[in-house]
Amino acid sequence: MEDVIQVIFAAFTTIMTSLVSYLFYKLKKREDKQEELVKKLEEERKIHDDGVDEALRALCRDRILQGWRYFHKHEGITTRDLETMTKLNNAYHKLGGNGTTSAVYDKILELPLKESD
Repeated sequence: MEDVIQVIFAAFTTIMTSLVSYLFYKLKKREDKQEELVKKLEEERKIHDDGVDEALRALCRDRILQGWRYFHKHEGITTRDLETMTKLNNAYHKLGGNGTTSAVYDKILELPLKESD
C-alpha cells in the first residue's frame, strides 16, 4: 500500500511541477508580448512627438518670418508684438531650431518701438 501511495505522490509531484512550469512559461510569454507592445507604443509616441516638434518649429519659424516682413513694412514694432516675437524665438530654439531664424529675430530687435494701436 505504501508503494501505491509513493507512486501516486510522485505522479502528483511531477504533474504539479509540470503545471507550475507551464504556467510560468505562459506568464513569461505574456510579459514578453506586453514588453514588445510597450516598446512599439513608445516608438510610435516618439515618432509622433518628433512630428509635433517639427510642425511647431516650422510654425514658429514661419511666424517669425511673417512678423519680420510685417513689422519691417510698417517700420516698427509694438512692445507687445516684440514680446510675442521673443516668445516665438525662444520656443523655436527649445524645439531645436537653428540660427537662421535668429538672424531675422535680431533684425526684429533693431526695429523702432511703436505705440500700441
